[in-house]
Amino acid sequence: MDAGLMLIIMIGLVDLCADVTYEGGRSMIGQFLGFLGATGSNITIIMGVSEFLGYVARLFSGIIADRTRKYRVLIFIGYLLNMIALPLLSVSYSLPIATCLIMLERCGRAVRIPARDVLVSYAAQSTGIGFGMGLREFFDQLGAIIGPLYIALMWYVSHDYRMSFAMLAMSALLTMILLYKALSSRMAHEFEHRSHEYASLHTAQFTSAWWWFLGAVVSLGCATIDFQLLAYHMQHRGVMDAGMLAILYGCGMAITAVGALVLGKLFDRFGPYSMIVVLVLVVGYSPLILFGNVMSCIAGMVLWSILYACHGSFLAALVARLVALDARATAYGISGAALGVGWLVGSLLRGFLYERSLIGVAILSLIFHGSSIVLFLKSFSQYEGRSR
Repeated sequence: MDAGLMLIIMIGLVDLCADVTYEGGRSMIGQFLGFLGATGSNITIIMGVSEFLGYVARLFSGIIADRTRKYRVLIFIGYLLNMIALPLLSVSYSLPIATCLIMLERCGRAVRIPARDVLVSYAAQSTGIGFGMGLREFFDQLGAIIGPLYIALMWYVSHDYRMSFAMLAMSALLTMILLYKALSSRMAHEFEHRSHEYASLHTAQFTSAWWWFLGAVVSLGCATIDFQLLAYHMQHRGVMDAGMLAILYGCGMAITAVGALVLGKLFDRFGPYSMIVVLVLVVGYSPLILFGNVMSCIAGMVLWSILYACHGSFLAALVARLVALDARATAYGISGAALGVGWLVGSLLRGFLYERSLIGVAILSLIFHGSSIVLFLKSFSQYEGRSR
């Protein structure tokens, strides 16, 4: 088997087990925060701030990765922080402590993702950037399917949030064992050795297409509603209970897993404009969930899941196309920070609007979604003009 493909699969298996841990936990965080006394506005602000910190921290970890070339060290530290946080919710008895652990989990992801994505993009040179990124995301989302189903089973067996979170420690341990194997592989060593030959970060050139792309990413972040708020909303309205919501999230991650592979192949075959078609198709997810019955909520979650697949496949592939390898970790960090800024702004606005106007929440999402499409189109046209 091709060494690049093998490394992508190994990293994918690591992400599969990691997602069992943190996506399993995140499928029940909204309900758990409600159990600890949080309101809908509290939840959307907590999740928005934690996402913001997690995404903005990628800027610094990306710069550190490109300056030190210690990609494997950063990947290991990031996964370690990521894996210890959510199982510790089992011993969290106050909202502030739970909030700190949620933020720690997001920051752990921030430390590892830029360095990991550069490693995967290097390995994907032999498979196609879109397919390579999509394949890693496919494994990632398989874990996101298993995790919520696993924690839903724990919930139905125990009806105890703390027991459900405690059982995530097993998948966290397996993640770290597989990660050690992946980072010890020949190609991972080769990448880090060769990275010292790359040009200095100071020589990196970011084009106008890149800056339009960042604007689109910010807008897309504003448009994307956290599942935790959607889950709280559906439970609060009596549409589904905590266990069914975890199952719905798992099914959504199944759609995201398949979607990541399909979108990656579409990117390699038809280029970035395929993303525009997908964004147009999923634009109506928010009103379906916010105002619908069980069936329309399920339909809305299908669209939300496809949108989520765009984050992991299309955006990662676009960064690899727009920025050279010598500054790519920094670029992944910047794009992650841009997404985090958008997520925070959108979450704060939704936190203000949620108790006042659900129609306002839906309109806000639609406006930002439409503006992201316009900005992506501008970025693609700039890139094509520069390439000619």
